[in-house]
Amino acid sequence: MTGRASPSRGKLKSAASASADPIEFRGVPIEEAAIEAWPGHAGYNYLPLNFIVGKGVTLEGTIGHVKSVLDSMLARGEIAKVLALRGTPTIMIGEADDPHFEEHLKEGPYIVFDDAAKAPYKTDTRVHFVPGHPVLRTAMPELMKGLGLKLPGTLKMKWEQVERQALHGLELGSPKRKVLAMGTPLAAGALAIASVLAGAYLLGKASAKRKG
Repeated sequence: MTGRASPSRGKLKSAASASADPIEFRGVPIEEAAIEAWPGHAGYNYLPLNFIVGKGVTLEGTIGHVKSVLDSMLARGEIAKVLALRGTPTIMIGEADDPHFEEHLKEGPYIVFDDAAKAPYKTDTRVHFVPGHPVLRTAMPELMKGLGLKLPGTLKMKWEQVERQALHGLELGSPKRKVLAMGTPLAAGALAIASVLAGAYLLGKASAKRKG
């Protein structure tokens, strides 16, 4: 038994043929527009500063928020410039001990995060202590303050927006999603904010030195 070809089949065949035509790309070639992504780093030994992590804190909490900002600054080459201007910072998070406390104080800024930190460290007047448990939305501005950098109001608002997105994922997501919620928006937001902030600050310092 033979039948007539369905009009709809003919249309589908024509559409398939049309879709097989080569795609024309316009503008900047993908190879030129592409950027090399900065891969994630496990642990803390790659950071060119003193980074001390103790008990009572978590990766999706204080640790992750502080580390995201540091990773962003490191990826942009800003940490090296901060080291040259301010010395070697020491970052302590949670309940830990620093056997080289006095030495680290002489090397550069000393910043202690989270209420879980031991009293001798968070109450020392030579230390910049950041309260909270966990430390979330204040992580970036307080880190900048402890490093001696200024945080413009517009960038602070942008950081708070990124924080709200991350907190939503932390409150409602599964354990895996919580880590992703913390890492993805914070890394992206901190990368842009820390880059602009540190760049503006360092340009100002360089200009002041030339005038001096």
